[in-house]
Amino acid sequence: MSNEHELSKLIGRFRGAFVSVGVFSFFYNLLVLTLPLYMLSVFTRVLTSKSQETLVLLTVAAIGALFMQGLLDLIRSRVMMRVGMGLDATMTPKVLEAVVRNASGSGNRDTQPLRDANEVRGFLSGSSVFSLFDAPFAPLYVAVIYVLHPMLGTLSLVGAVLLFSIAFFNELGARKPLKAIIANSQRTQARVDEYVRNADAIEAMGMMPTVLDRWRAQAGEGVAVIAEGTDRATAASSTAKFVRFSLQIGLFGLGAYLYTQNQIQAGAIIAASILMGRALAPVESAIGTWRNVMGAKAAYRRLLEMFDSERFRQYRNRMTLPRPTGRIELERVVVSAPRSERMMLKGVSLKLNAGQFLGIIGPSGAGKTTLAKVLVGLIGPRGGAGARLDGAELAAWHPDDLGKHVGYLPQDIQLFPGSVRENIARMAPESNSDDVVKAAKLAGVHEMILGLPDGYDSDIGDAGRFLSAGQRQHIGLARAFYGDPVLLVLDEPNSNLDALSEEALAKALTAAKERGTTIVVVTHRPSVLAASDQLMLLKDGMVELYGPSADVMARMRQGALPQDQRHQIEDGREPSDSRPPEEAQDRSGRRDDAGGEDRPVPRPRRAPDAARARPAARMARRAKGRPQHEPAADRAQAGKGNGATRDRVVQPERQVLEPKPMNAGDAERAPAEKPKQAPVTIESSIVLADSIVRKGDSK
Repeated sequence: MSNEHELSKLIGRFRGAFVSVGVFSFFYNLLVLTLPLYMLSVFTRVLTSKSQETLVLLTVAAIGALFMQGLLDLIRSRVMMRVGMGLDATMTPKVLEAVVRNASGSGNRDTQPLRDANEVRGFLSGSSVFSLFDAPFAPLYVAVIYVLHPMLGTLSLVGAVLLFSIAFFNELGARKPLKAIIANSQRTQARVDEYVRNADAIEAMGMMPTVLDRWRAQAGEGVAVIAEGTDRATAASSTAKFVRFSLQIGLFGLGAYLYTQNQIQAGAIIAASILMGRALAPVESAIGTWRNVMGAKAAYRRLLEMFDSERFRQYRNRMTLPRPTGRIELERVVVSAPRSERMMLKGVSLKLNAGQFLGIIGPSGAGKTTLAKVLVGLIGPRGGAGARLDGAELAAWHPDDLGKHVGYLPQDIQLFPGSVRENIARMAPESNSDDVVKAAKLAGVHEMILGLPDGYDSDIGDAGRFLSAGQRQHIGLARAFYGDPVLLVLDEPNSNLDALSEEALAKALTAAKERGTTIVVVTHRPSVLAASDQLMLLKDGMVELYGPSADVMARMRQGALPQDQRHQIEDGREPSDSRPPEEAQDRSGRRDDAGGEDRPVPRPRRAPDAARARPAARMARRAKGRPQHEPAADRAQAGKGNGATRDRVVQPERQVLEPKPMNAGDAERAPAEKPKQAPVTIESSIVLADSIVRKGDSK
């Protein structure tokens, strides 16, 4: 993007309007002299000469001048109103864009910049801004009073200095309270937004009394600050009024004294009084509206900081890159939590060629969602490098261009008010109905959408409140498939789906893979990962296992990971009744101590009890799953357990994971393709185990 996002550039577009308002203000303030000059002429010329013609001429000229003054005031007011409307039309969309971009990937939901934009616009289009245009003409009025008499001019100058001093010290004293008031207002608005977002939970669980108590406690902290700021502003305004009225009386008194000394005419007293009131009015008005002035100034500074933030600045002047193929590379990506040193990803590396399918699993809080956001460019790695799409850093892509080639389903489904069609088409104003239906069919949700009251034209309400959680997820999936993206990143796509919908999703992912789409799926339920080429297990922001899916599955079955993590993938990929026949026989033999014909080997002559039969069976299974000539190094590696693999990051060039020997009790989950061992090995193992048990019994 260009530098048009800078606030100074946006306001600079109206520089001509501000100049014209300044010119109008100059002539407006010159015409302010109409009334005092008219009064002076009437008292000095008409009353002494009693000339009616002079009176009529002066009156007509004064009325004409006052008409021009009113017209100029109307024109500059309308110009400033147009400036405010123009700023609202040009600046507010940019502010909204900055708010959304700054919020993406960070969880920041602060909408204060939009209120800042409204405050700046309201100040520029209101009457307070004219105090700034009229204040520079105060010296002109004082100079005219000097012409009438130097002593009157000196008194007016002293009064102006006093009022300016009051305004200056009021600004110094009110600066801190005003900042506190603004900050308290922002916090209050944020709390209101939070309570509204959680209205269902508050109402359903009877939390309203607690919410109100917290509100009262938090609101009480800002009352003292507001009272302090209001007291200061009121004191300054009251002092300014006292000074101005006192100056008016002093001016009349001094003028009367000079009149008795025959130094001025009576009309000069009235003219000087009007001019001094006009000279001091902008200053007094500024004191009364100082809070508005300071609020607009603070809002302007915050907008400048927002437009100049790194997050927003990086989108400027980006060249459009060609359509990618979908090749993804991460190289030791490190991601920190916003405004914190806590690591969310710790050196994650991976490599996906175009058309490959990666499944990401792991416990809650492992960094899976953060990794998904890195892949679609929502979160940048520390240092701004390390995440690449077709060899180009993701930070080098403008998000508007990158988004055209990416399909993304966030963990928190985010839909917009409107129809199903509009949401699938990513709110495009002129979407092709064929493309919308195609995306729905690719996602396997076409039939579900047809079942809605108005099909694709059904209104989903605010954030999809007219739909169930599963229906919202269906529409989010269709939106992700819209436009044939080259990269598909789905975060928990089956969290709200039933078994049939999960099956349809698995088929949709398989079809997308066949079309050459690069797929990344984050899930706690790996039933949709049947077609995955690679599998990654994250824990504490680090890669615990990564490689081809079959190898990772084998490592997980072999006990390289804790039992709860093994069950996580086994429950989704392998039914409980998928054991090979010989394993089922072994299980049935262990359950039936009396029936020995179902066991693969004859039972010992002395039938042991259940407690002594289980060790022998476990040793038999160990012998059954281990090669006869097992290397000593492999046996040593099997004894390392989890510590050998837990903290190891497998780089993309080392994707193939070497299987470890199985621990005791793991043979029942081993694939049927494992080599079968000679019966003599199994028999000798069981006889040996039984002899050990007998020796223990004899002791």
